[in-house]
Amino acid sequence: MVSLRDIKKRITSIEKINKITNAMKMVSIAKFKKNVVLYKKNSQYINAIKDILNRIKCDITQKDIDVILRNNALLRHNKTEKICLLVLTSNKGLCGAFNNKIIKSCHVFIQNCEDVHIINIGRKGLEYFKKHPELNVQNINNNMLDLIKISKALSHSLHNDFKNQKYKSLWIIGNCFISAGSQVVQTKQILPLTLDKDQLNRDQNYFIYEPSKIVVFNKATSDYFNNIIYQSLLNSTVSEHAARMKSMENATKNAQETFTTLSLQYNRLRQANITKELMEIISGAEALK
Repeated sequence: MVSLRDIKKRITSIEKINKITNAMKMVSIAKFKKNVVLYKKNSQYINAIKDILNRIKCDITQKDIDVILRNNALLRHNKTEKICLLVLTSNKGLCGAFNNKIIKSCHVFIQNCEDVHIINIGRKGLEYFKKHPELNVQNINNNMLDLIKISKALSHSLHNDFKNQKYKSLWIIGNCFISAGSQVVQTKQILPLTLDKDQLNRDQNYFIYEPSKIVVFNKATSDYFNNIIYQSLLNSTVSEHAARMKSMENATKNAQETFTTLSLQYNRLRQANITKELMEIISGAEALK
């Protein structure tokens, strides 16, 4: 039979767990709010660059487009069959199925492709790929504190790889932020870039490009790619904090329910012990009469 001391120890442990999970939830809320602002601002910036690119593409001739496609590595279709896969996982756990879903999607992707070079960001992904030495994996700096620095270095490296025709395409697997309560794993092709003319906001404004349309287009394309990588990292970070926020909220709720159950069990057992002691006292008093 469980003693009062054992139940009391469990209640004390649950109280400590409740404080920890609640504190982690509040930290995740603060980080989520900070990063979601950056995410929305960068989304607006990407849309602005996309609008510029689409406008230039509508203004230039087919001959200029051929020159751009021939010289711009981000738009060119390389002949190699090798695929680059960027996998975005978290550095920390306690965020539900956040990392497991990414790893499962990565596993499915690898099975469907023959020659894949994996670039992993995040310690949880590193822990998984260490168990699979047969895979071609490159691990990037796992410190996700400076996303801008990481995205610039990564986009510069990938740009050079495509310029040297090292890869056929670039894919990213990571969580896509939809809302605070919903994140979906997304497998998306990034390179070679494709630009949709239909997204152009057509108006009658006249633009002058300096030094030329092609130079502006190439520079905007590079900036667009850099921010796509940065946006993907932000997307993963926002989704991670949202997932951990939800996970810690559920853990706190479960801790409170367990605390209530144990407290009720503790009070019932204590009351039963008091009743038993009273009965023993009364029985002893009756025996002395």
